[in-house]
Amino acid sequence: MTETNHYITLDHCIILTVNENNDCIADGRIVIHESTIESLGTPDEVEARGKVYDLKGRIVMPGLISTHTHSPSVLFRGLADDKYLHEWLTEYMWPAEKHLTHELTYAGSRLAYLEYLGNGMTTNVDMWYFSDAVSQAAEESGLRSFLSSAVFAFPSPQSEHSLQDTADYLARCYSRPEAVRKASRVYPCVGPHDIYSTNPPLLKECAQLAKQYQAMIHMHISETQRDNAEAFSLYNMSPTRVAEEAGIFECRTLFAHCICLSEEDMDIFHKYNASVSYNPVTNLKLSEGILPIPKLREKGINVTVGVDGAQSNNSLNLLADIKTGVLIQKVAEMNPCILNAVDAIRMITINGARAVGMEHKIGSLEVGKRADLITIDIDTPAMTPILHKTTENISSHIIYTDTSINDVMVDGEFLMKDKEYCRIDAKEIMREAQKAADYITKKIDKI
Repeated sequence: MTETNHYITLDHCIILTVNENNDCIADGRIVIHESTIESLGTPDEVEARGKVYDLKGRIVMPGLISTHTHSPSVLFRGLADDKYLHEWLTEYMWPAEKHLTHELTYAGSRLAYLEYLGNGMTTNVDMWYFSDAVSQAAEESGLRSFLSSAVFAFPSPQSEHSLQDTADYLARCYSRPEAVRKASRVYPCVGPHDIYSTNPPLLKECAQLAKQYQAMIHMHISETQRDNAEAFSLYNMSPTRVAEEAGIFECRTLFAHCICLSEEDMDIFHKYNASVSYNPVTNLKLSEGILPIPKLREKGINVTVGVDGAQSNNSLNLLADIKTGVLIQKVAEMNPCILNAVDAIRMITINGARAVGMEHKIGSLEVGKRADLITIDIDTPAMTPILHKTTENISSHIIYTDTSINDVMVDGEFLMKDKEYCRIDAKEIMREAQKAADYITKKIDKI
């Protein structure tokens, strides 16, 4: 059921605002008009309007934002576990991906968006092929998505000219009527895959294309020491410097992984206000290293979190990943205070919004912002007891315990209500994804 054309009220909930002061309202009320939060406060301060939902026993917080995903790769979940990155990528993933089609990509994307939705991710930043297929799945799910086609210096599964694929995708998106574009929750981006899989002239063309459409650039960089060594061997500079020379940093930029950045690289990130996507589970599983978050924060660099793809993470659960990510930072620094639960909440909400240039619209619960939010059940064994209804205690429960997502809303529309999907048929999506994976598996077995 869609409820976007009138007032609704979310009542008697614990509201974790993630505003500038990190305010938490122990008994709160949110009034939503169409897509926007009209008022927020206690029941004494805010008058209920429209249909009232009693959410006593639930936390309401901003929707989660995953800043690095490869949605259709869910079709390869479990295909090649326990491998080194470049062996895994070049000997298993890329050969398997050659069998992808528009239809298979669509089936995989639908499954990934189903998983995002069930795990409370209202926004994701994606890079893959067949962007029209991913876009279709994203639009049907109702989630907010920043999508790019991966650009390579060699043929992709989609065609021999991946930059042209990206240019065509952007042209199609921006040629739609203005009313359609404004209503869409899909935002096209430019996605050069990495330094090692592109080259400086191609990167310059990517930057020019992004500038033409004022689009964000989303790419991998310095994921391993091997990536850095290859860049120095070819260009006598770091991957970050290669990207800077090509003009990539002159656009809004979001870089995934960034494990092996030097001090000079970090200074470049700070200079251009570039954002980093931390992918802790993939980084651990592929033994790539640990992102130096304390150094990045000292440099004033915006750090966000991504689930990466199910081909390398296996699950797509941002709350599970941020718990892992926080804990390994503590051990890496041998300092339990290095990254707290309140900071972690901001990394998966407002920091993500800032990375994609939407901090004025999403990422926190404030009057005038879009009603992108989730609710979490506190009437569960894992969430009991709530000792204090404070920002610190509520954030601690969300980050360190097992949470249960009850409701998901984007633009004031319930996409999941009481754990029931409002737009999509989960069983049908899983059935079609299994068929797609079976088809690819047979193709792989013939290699």
